[in-house]
Amino acid sequence: GNKHLAIKLMNKARRKQEEKPVTPPAPTAEEKLLTEIRDLLSQQQPKL
Repeated sequence: GNKHLAIKLMNKARRKQEEKPVTPPAPTAEEKLLTEIRDLLSQQQPKL
């Protein structure tokens, strides 16, 4: 079923990550702050 497919996709994605162990650059403090602000704003907006 769908669950099996999801697990397969997750395993495939995990394998891809293991192939190239390049870690993405850690977000700067400013980026973290901007992300938090964006999340807060999106929470406050009424769902249309």
